Amino acid sequence: MSKNKFKRFIRKEIFDLHARVNALDSDMDELGKQIELSRKEKKKYRQLSLHPCVFCGSEHVEVKNVLSEKEFNDGDVSGEFAVVCNACRGRGPIEDDAAEAARMWNDYIETV
Repeated sequence: MSKNKFKRFIRKEIFDLHARVNALDSDMDELGKQIELSRKEKKKYRQLSLHPCVFCGSEHVEVKNVLSEKEFNDGDVSGEFAVVCNACRGRGPIEDDAAEAARMWNDYIETV
């Protein structure tokens, strides 16, 4: 390989590596935004007032984003929420909104 071809090859490799690093930086920024949003949402959900678990009576219940493993692996971070008991793993109905999941949980508890 001639010296000029080698230089062009190296420049192309450096350019390709630079493009990959920029793409990774962009991915990391997006992931960081999703993590921060997740933290803010989690804090908001913890502030919802929830009745104790209808199954075991535990007060250790919280609204959680309940994604299937496939959705999680596919990167679908859209909301499907349910109230989940941390003691017995009982779960309320799945809703598109955390507040709605809490309301459905509390309404169900009140009718029992």
